[in-house]
Amino acid sequence: MIQTSNKFDIFIRKNITQFILKLILLIVPNLLVLAIVYPGFIQADHQNTIAYITNGRFDEWHSLLWGFFAYPFLYLSGSIAVYGIVQIAIFAISIQYSLHTLQKIDILSNRSTWILTCIFALSPTFLMYNELYSSDVIFSILLTPLTTMLIYIWKTKGKILSQIPFAISLTLLFYIIFELRKNAALIIIFGFAFLFFLFKKYRKQSFLMLIGCVGLILCTSLFNTYVLQTTKSPSQELLSVPVQQIGRAFADGGKIPDEAKKTLEKIRPLSEWKTDYRPENSDYLKFNNKHPDKEKVTLTPAFIKAWATIGVNNPRSYVKAYVDLMYPYWQLGATRSTTLIYVDFANHDNYTVTACANACNTNYIKQFDMKNTTWQDRFSRAELIIDGLHIPLLTDLADFIFFNRALPLWIFIIGLIISLKKKVTRYYLLVSLPLWCILLSLLAFSPVACFRYALQMYYLMPLLVSYLVFISKRNKMPNENVA
Repeated sequence: MIQTSNKFDIFIRKNITQFILKLILLIVPNLLVLAIVYPGFIQADHQNTIAYITNGRFDEWHSLLWGFFAYPFLYLSGSIAVYGIVQIAIFAISIQYSLHTLQKIDILSNRSTWILTCIFALSPTFLMYNELYSSDVIFSILLTPLTTMLIYIWKTKGKILSQIPFAISLTLLFYIIFELRKNAALIIIFGFAFLFFLFKKYRKQSFLMLIGCVGLILCTSLFNTYVLQTTKSPSQELLSVPVQQIGRAFADGGKIPDEAKKTLEKIRPLSEWKTDYRPENSDYLKFNNKHPDKEKVTLTPAFIKAWATIGVNNPRSYVKAYVDLMYPYWQLGATRSTTLIYVDFANHDNYTVTACANACNTNYIKQFDMKNTTWQDRFSRAELIIDGLHIPLLTDLADFIFFNRALPLWIFIIGLIISLKKKVTRYYLLVSLPLWCILLSLLAFSPVACFRYALQMYYLMPLLVSYLVFISKRNKMPNENVA
């Protein structure tokens, strides 16, 4: 009995030691990078979020939940690098939780967890974007524990849903990702639909989780509307594809009905629908800052009618406009010019200085110098430098592995083929749900196919690949009829 107890104690100590070592491995490289590019980078739009909170102006264009969470670390701490440490901690804890859980339920071996820990710790993709302070990065990171929990549900045939701590954690995670990015609404809608359909024995638990998640979202919305009196996110964020298609019809010299012209002329001069059209970026048409006296692009019946009537007369232009805007999400060798990684890390001090309107602390504003440091500049252009060197393997890895906007789609497709062969397609769609829901939202609403949007799927891809390796190695899948 004593000997058995000693073996158990040794086992526990060994696992705790490995857990700590993996956590250190995830943290240290990121802290070293932060030290090099000190104090890090706040993504341009998120600078506005912090500045607006400082002067009491609340805007829902970007996540207020993130803004209130980040505010003390970015603004009150004295250095924005404090938030960088917090973001790295969230990354390390999320990844370690995911890998530890997958090992516990026998999806990963101990060796595999070490390999994945090294990938997460040393991949240039994560080392770069962990130093970019934004709700987008936190959202991307949190998709790893969400994917892990979906795998856990699959592995237990839904039984884990009956455990209250797990159910509460998953509900809160659904709520948080929705508040970080509204395109997560698809994840919530399809997520609960799959839980209801696949796990009939646990529909009561799924229903209570749905009620809890929707309740939290509604309470937050009411608080923002009636207490904070926030400015709502404009509907133009949904209209990237329509404005591109209209612009392409003008650029192609297509037939534009007179009634549609009257509607579009209220937004900008008709000639500018042609001259402002850029095949790779809808922002030039979506925003009309040159004409503040004119109407904004808005989701109205008149605009939708104009878009539809022009489309009937110019179907080929509409197809070309969509393909030219979205093709980097499916073409592995897409041009690098629209990844816009250097823009994510460029200095945008005006987003803080202008938005602060003399309300911000001087020491906070001073952190946004007019020029990046030498290391910050090298860091922001690292991907372009590597790409320009044309070094075999190194450049190929940068192009096709570390910064490829089409990689998530093709991993999903390969996984779909494997799941069809193994006859577990429904369960694969559940596990890969965060990835394909993000893909759907990007292919419907993305204003430009920049890498930061595809990043939302990058943090979860190693876990999804691990799941695919697991099911592909199984000679016979268990009877997984509805649990």
